[in-house]
Amino acid sequence: PPSAYEEDDGTPPPSAYEEDDGTPPPSAYEEEAGGVAEPVLTTSQGMPVLTAESTAKYVRSGRGLKSCDASLTTRDEVLRFLNTHNSKPVVALRITGYHYEKKRHPKKKGNKTHLEERERVEDFRYDVDVSDFVYPFGFFYSDAKDATTVSSLVDEYVASTNKLKALHVRKVVEYFDWAYLKNAVESHLRNNLGWCHHLDIRVQVDNNFLRIYDSNNLSAAWENSVSHVLLWVPLGIPALSFKAYRGDFSKNRSHNITNVKSAFRIPYHPSQVLDVIRPLLWCPGWSGAQVAMQLLATAARDTRHNRHNRHNRRHDNHRRH
Repeated sequence: PPSAYEEDDGTPPPSAYEEDDGTPPPSAYEEEAGGVAEPVLTTSQGMPVLTAESTAKYVRSGRGLKSCDASLTTRDEVLRFLNTHNSKPVVALRITGYHYEKKRHPKKKGNKTHLEERERVEDFRYDVDVSDFVYPFGFFYSDAKDATTVSSLVDEYVASTNKLKALHVRKVVEYFDWAYLKNAVESHLRNNLGWCHHLDIRVQVDNNFLRIYDSNNLSAAWENSVSHVLLWVPLGIPALSFKAYRGDFSKNRSHNITNVKSAFRIPYHPSQVLDVIRPLLWCPGWSGAQVAMQLLATAARDTRHNRHNRHNRRHDNHRRH
């Protein structure tokens, strides 16, 4: 019998992807004259998700990257640059253990020949990388008060003729309870590893911004770290003039657009993250005997200090009488 996929005359039916004339439809990503392919995949705020990579040159600056490439003068190229470099931030927990000591310095103050100061002494510091827990795709959105979309903000940047115009994108990790994780790490270090001194646990984020600015002499002076400091030296008047020209003090939006964010997330509970990084947590080996010995040493030092103070007071009273 004839195949279920054949007509009675033995000719297969036309493909579902062909028109009546046998010509396949144009690709959904095929570029039209003068712009990005339409239609394309976009976010809820109208931010196109592009597959082609940007070839614009850039430099690493601090904890992010910036570019003033001559190609970044059109909406399509700016969007392509943002999509290309929207890589996830590098996130780490910086754990620092420290204690305070009273130290004497040979300074004369009144009748005293020394001055005691309380100084911080750092015992250890290290970073625990948690970047692997960050989902690798960021979502562009605008936090502008007037609900302006990301695409509209990019259009504003491209249309601006201000010499100091810039588009700044901040990468953020949202909807994760960092306070819970830091408290859990501190509890582990104190209760399980026996650390009894001060702790400072902070979240360090690198690769956390993208910055695009115009290429001209004025912006080069503003973006250069050395000249930027020099602009603030003479009472800050040159720097304030630059900021006024850029529109930072205007009621309208500044030409330095900072309302674009790229949101990343960690799809795990802080307790799950702690279970994985627990073997990486350490502190100097404090056993119960060591803690007891240090407490005894501290008590002995305080006793000597109090005895010395009583002797000085007795000596002062004797001199007054």
